[in-house]
Amino acid sequence: MTILAHQSNLSILTSQLLGNITIKDLIHPLNTTFTTSNYATFIETIASDGYQMIRKSLVELIEKMDKDFRDSPQRADYFYVKVRRSRTLITPIGAITFKRTIYQSRSDKSSCCYIDERLGLPKYDRYDPCVKAMIVESYADINSMIKVGQIIGDRIYSAFCLNPDRERYRISRQTVLNTIRNASSFLFTQPKLKHTPDSIIIMADEKYIPMQNTAGHKQMVKAATIYESSITKHKRKTLLNKHVFLHTGIDFWDDVLDLLEDKYDFDKLKRIHILGDGASWIKAGVTALKTAKNDITFSLDRFHYRQSINRISSNPDIKAMLIDYVENDDKHNFEKLTKIIENDSELKLKSTSDNITYIKNHWRAIHNTLRHIKIPCSMEAAISHNLASQFTSVPKAYKKSNLSIYLNHRMHYLNHIDLRKLYIISRNKTKINDRIKIGSPIDLSIFEPINRYHKSSTSNWLKIFNYSN
Repeated sequence: MTILAHQSNLSILTSQLLGNITIKDLIHPLNTTFTTSNYATFIETIASDGYQMIRKSLVELIEKMDKDFRDSPQRADYFYVKVRRSRTLITPIGAITFKRTIYQSRSDKSSCCYIDERLGLPKYDRYDPCVKAMIVESYADINSMIKVGQIIGDRIYSAFCLNPDRERYRISRQTVLNTIRNASSFLFTQPKLKHTPDSIIIMADEKYIPMQNTAGHKQMVKAATIYESSITKHKRKTLLNKHVFLHTGIDFWDDVLDLLEDKYDFDKLKRIHILGDGASWIKAGVTALKTAKNDITFSLDRFHYRQSINRISSNPDIKAMLIDYVENDDKHNFEKLTKIIENDSELKLKSTSDNITYIKNHWRAIHNTLRHIKIPCSMEAAISHNLASQFTSVPKAYKKSNLSIYLNHRMHYLNHIDLRKLYIISRNKTKINDRIKIGSPIDLSIFEPINRYHKSSTSNWLKIFNYSN
């Protein structure tokens, strides 16, 4: 094969890279360096030139789209050409600057920009919707806006580079905050499952999160993990069809009921097991979810039962006896022993009386766990992973309206719902009470051209043309 024939088989990007001085020196057979830096240089140079080619193509395509519309005979019937202006956007592959045409309506003299409207680009935004979607997704998993800005900014500059200039692309904390806040909460309804199990388990608990300007007040966040059953593989337990639900209002169980009715054929659910620490709001779920067709039980999780035993007495022998009485349903001897503890100043602790009452009040709920459903409750670990790691692991306080958005995004992230896609789709939806309702399956028809004129729309020019032919 000749050199020319070999060159013609190379990709466009490879041919361009062969003209790069750095690459030329790197691949030269007389180059005597043998280090990892050689590979890093390959990656850095290819990423830089690749990003540059993509940016150039993106600009060319946008400007062609603008020209095609400007030159279309239908456009002249409805709009004057007013002026051409440049716009700079920061995209996931770096900053681009392109020219687009501003038009004036022949009917009402209003101004509009075909490119901005066609691509769904809000006015005056520096960062494009794709970067903002990445911000929303990242903050649902990373509890620092500064870190989110650093990570995404580094990626915007290059897929990989060692150039310290990449720090200039870091996104400010305020921009991250504004992006997440403007994204609002997503009301996303998942598709109904084709099957409905005989029973489901609901583990519930709460977490208190510090709030701003409230004299130390903390917001109670109610959390539930809903699942059908569990399997164990390699000593690791996996919950099947798990769904995480986070809530800050008073109608927690009403919303859980709505969720179950959306997800299952609720009338076919025969048993619902609620597990928790015995808080009144958790036990209220027994009444809230009860119907003539199902059986609802509340069970006190083993962690809180054992924790209460430890708080009755510090003596290991006495604790062993208390556990034995409880687990063998010997309430008579349990009461006799606890009376002795309460009357003995050396055995009694400050928390003894309250925890004795706690065990008595939840005697049946304890035995539901020990003898009937025998389901371990991992809600403490779930609270630690789902909420504490994100909202209380670093000392800070939240504004109430912002916290509801953060919790909403966190919940979708934990349920493996694509936040990037939700954000992109939501940009074409109308907010209702600062929430954006997105049905399921996600409706992509908003991207299809509409072949009709709509006088009430400020974007009526977009609905005039049908480009699907």
